Amino acid sequence: MPEPWRSRNTQGNEEVVHSSPVQQANTSRWHNGNSNRGGWQKRDHWRPRGGHGNGRGRRWGGQQQAEGNWNRAQDTWNNDTPLKPADEVDTPDPWAPTYPAEADWGLPQPVKKEPENLEELMKAQAHMHSDFVRDLIPFYLKTIEASEKGEPEVKLESYLEEMIQKRKASGWYWSLSDSGKKAGDGWSDHRASNNGWGVVQDDGWGEPATGRSGGEDWGRTQQDKGWADPTQQNDGWGIVSRKVNQPFHGVSIIAFPFPMRIEQGFQPAPFPEQNVYLTDPVLPSLLERLLPKSVLEEVQPDLQRLGDDVVKVIRPLASSPLVSPPTVTQYDQWGRRIDALQTSEGWRKLKAIAQKEGIPGIFYERLYGEHSRVYGFAKILLMVGDTQEVFCPLSMTDGAARILEKLGKGPWYDVYERLISRDPAKAFTAGQWMTERPGGSDVSQTETVATSTSRSHSYGTVYSLNGVKWFSSATDSEISLALARTGSLEDGSRGLSLFLVPLRLPLFPGPSETPSPVSNNIFLHRLKNKIGTHALPTAELSLEDTEGYLVSPLNKGVKSITPVLNITRVWSAVTSTGHLRKCLEIAVSYAGVRRVGNGKELLKDNSVHVERLAKVSLLYRALTHLVFGVVQLMGRVECREAGAKDESLRLRMLTPVVKAFAAEKASGGMEEAMAALGGAGYMEENGFGRAIRDALVEK
Repeated sequence: MPEPWRSRNTQGNEEVVHSSPVQQANTSRWHNGNSNRGGWQKRDHWRPRGGHGNGRGRRWGGQQQAEGNWNRAQDTWNNDTPLKPADEVDTPDPWAPTYPAEADWGLPQPVKKEPENLEELMKAQAHMHSDFVRDLIPFYLKTIEASEKGEPEVKLESYLEEMIQKRKASGWYWSLSDSGKKAGDGWSDHRASNNGWGVVQDDGWGEPATGRSGGEDWGRTQQDKGWADPTQQNDGWGIVSRKVNQPFHGVSIIAFPFPMRIEQGFQPAPFPEQNVYLTDPVLPSLLERLLPKSVLEEVQPDLQRLGDDVVKVIRPLASSPLVSPPTVTQYDQWGRRIDALQTSEGWRKLKAIAQKEGIPGIFYERLYGEHSRVYGFAKILLMVGDTQEVFCPLSMTDGAARILEKLGKGPWYDVYERLISRDPAKAFTAGQWMTERPGGSDVSQTETVATSTSRSHSYGTVYSLNGVKWFSSATDSEISLALARTGSLEDGSRGLSLFLVPLRLPLFPGPSETPSPVSNNIFLHRLKNKIGTHALPTAELSLEDTEGYLVSPLNKGVKSITPVLNITRVWSAVTSTGHLRKCLEIAVSYAGVRRVGNGKELLKDNSVHVERLAKVSLLYRALTHLVFGVVQLMGRVECREAGAKDESLRLRMLTPVVKAFAAEKASGGMEEAMAALGGAGYMEENGFGRAIRDALVEK
């Protein structure tokens, strides 16, 4: 048993000898008192002493009353035992009923080192304050344990009532006049309190009359209504505003007297990540409307499987260190210009996953006819928020495949097969080179010139291209479609032709052939330092006698590249909507675990919060219906299922509209979803930042 309080006073004001590191004010102020047995007195336990309350004992909030109540005290003790040597232990008299300690919560030894955990802290607090604090210690620990185990909340009032009954049964609750049958609860006069610990006016913790400060009386009436004087810290317990009958959630109301470690105190719950297809608020029901029942029954299991893969495979890979920005090495150690572009392993794996999923192969296999576009874009919608923009080159691959498909099974068929392959080892991706320095998106000012050579190829006459492409998307692709001038500059866009340009030669190396250490005379000057799409290589290129093959009729390049523009615009709209889907998914999931209002309410049950999320959800639903309406129309036109020529015209008009509208609206919705997480939403780890940055490119 640790050394208890040791103090002596014989009718005078002798100095007190005390072994615990309490404030000097609490150990040296002793007052005269009678030696008759009555009232209450504090040593290492409670005991009765004589008299009618003129003796001064430890007070717990009640006024000075008749015998049997706690006498009013000035935060002091009285002692009438003879003084003993300092090295002896002061033990209670045989007639004094002792205060039984629960779970070995006795008076501890003096604190010689900083507490290392919550239990040590609570034990340290026990000797700094009083038996009332020691009663609360098991309650706090029990509350913490219940919270960690997910058990029902421990109620303070019922817990203390149980403790009071135990004390009555053990004889601790005692009075001279009625042996514990007083109309109180063991702590104070019930006539002066409606909550059991003090008078009504000070919320049950202290005394309204004296206004004593310094934390001696557990708070003052009109100032802190809690556990400390607002001007002092009371040994670290701090100021709180909690009444006895309020529910208790966690230990965050305690101001610890030493720096709290990160593992202690309130721990926020991470939001759960579930199957992205099954939890999507609109896509499953939308597919029921757009797809025939027979098609839906075939594709739905695949979409459900993909919904799990996004959470368990694709998302962790996209967030891993395996994905990093690309790099370029322009010269080797011998000073040769090599322009070696290196993309990250994670980027290549994500691209391979998409190709295995049939992107863009689904669109050209057409197992489901005109519905193949809806099926394929449903996959893209679910994946796009977690694929680090690998769909950028795949969207242009889709456009290039469509152009070559329209040319038929001619000399380009071997390239076409690779563009739609599901085998990453064989599959090609395609870039798109149109933007130049003078005009930007205005291709009529294109400076790159294509000159016919005397050489021929199985793909036709070989042209030599010279110029600068200011933005080369998907620079790691195997081929690219490029506009170059075959007419005069005065002809504007009418003097442009479309060329297929291999990035390295030969395009199909034989078993013993390796790509040239110098590319197809394509020089990579630098990679773009972009706001988003960091893993996607975008570069400034110069073409110097670069080999290219004419794809379009001469000077009909803009008209020939239109299918690429229409397809990539639809991809852009789906991409914007898919990024919004992911942000909404996170915000809704977070609202299901985040508690507010002192832990009483989940965000999903807060009407103001739900109203904001409902607006984002409504936007996502509207965009999904709009975008997939255009996707369905594209499938009909490509399969020649359109009932009239005006459907093709409608598709041409809708693609730029849906692209611009989705890109504009989705960005604002993503910011709203991010704000729904408060400060946590601004953290990079949850994915909002990357989604918003990457989606901005669609604008």
